Amino acid sequence: MRVSRSEGSGDANDDLHHFDPDPDHAWACLQQRRRPAHAGSWTECRGGSDRSIGRLRELDELFEGRVRTKFSTIDSIEEEVFAGDVVIGAVLVPGASAPKLVSRSMLSSMRKGSVIVDVAIDQGGCFETSHPTTHYDPTYEVEGVIHYCVANMPGAVPLTSSQALNNATLPFGLALAKKGFAAVLEDSHLRAGLNVYRGRLTHKSVAESLGLPFSPIEKAAA
Repeated sequence: MRVSRSEGSGDANDDLHHFDPDPDHAWACLQQRRRPAHAGSWTECRGGSDRSIGRLRELDELFEGRVRTKFSTIDSIEEEVFAGDVVIGAVLVPGASAPKLVSRSMLSSMRKGSVIVDVAIDQGGCFETSHPTTHYDPTYEVEGVIHYCVANMPGAVPLTSSQALNNATLPFGLALAKKGFAAVLEDSHLRAGLNVYRGRLTHKSVAESLGLPFSPIEKAAA
């Protein structure tokens, strides 16, 4: 994801106020654009890159024409990375390590002082030069590019993130408490989240990333 700041004096109305990335898709771009001071400020999505045509169409409709979408290719990623002041990588491949979409060699073509934010760091990071940092020591610099790769970024807002996580997971916890392992066999979402059962890897992506045999849950539980 690329965030490009608008040119100008850098007053408060130029600040990027909000970005809610979709973790299932790799790249999107935002640009804060200036409005008159009395009108406040707003954020416009300048571009989104994905490999799903359907998802790109959804973004077009959601942002009412304020998104310039692109099909995700090496060339399109490079174009956005080289032009951006802030590059946000938010790649999620369920059960697997994040792919390295930005190589170290690409950093030399980025603007000096630009910023990389690797939201995918908990899955290994999607930048070749990423390594986990902490909230106490969040950044480091490579090739003149500042890296922000804090693991568990939601930990910066622990109460809110805990409430959100609880709201999402409580129904599944209650189902497991009530039915035990039978709930996993009955619920496709719980089955999709199962990694290991009785010593067998039941998640295909996890097995592939580790180079170990994969056993479908139906076979492992038989």
